[in-house]
Amino acid sequence: MPTESLDVVRQGYEAFARSDFGWMMANCTADVVIVQPPERPGAKTYRGRTEFRAAFTEWPSQWDEFDLELVDLVELNDHQILGTCRQHMRRGELEVDEDRFDLFTLRDGKVARLELFQSLVAARAAADDAK
Repeated sequence: MPTESLDVVRQGYEAFARSDFGWMMANCTADVVIVQPPERPGAKTYRGRTEFRAAFTEWPSQWDEFDLELVDLVELNDHQILGTCRQHMRRGELEVDEDRFDLFTLRDGKVARLELFQSLVAARAAADDAK
């Protein structure tokens, strides 16, 4: 049976897919932090709900097409969830299909931190470091 944390993260992916920023904002802490993959050019760290919303509108708007498919969710411990995704992005002739690994840290039933990684090894190492 899924835990409450797994349900919150799964519903977060569903909210993102339908651009339900109200749901997303209501289910993150006021001091939420989002960290883009360090390998990405111009990677940023977003802090707080206002920047949280900006993160989820800026990323997709850089592409003509942006699709994110949730592949798997794993509860690592009582406060961390690892999401494995497949993302498809296209801008003009450039087309990218890649895996992405999202490490969620929850506090009081809400997302407090989201770190995005391009490798499972890096995501798991970050989770181990944050225990």
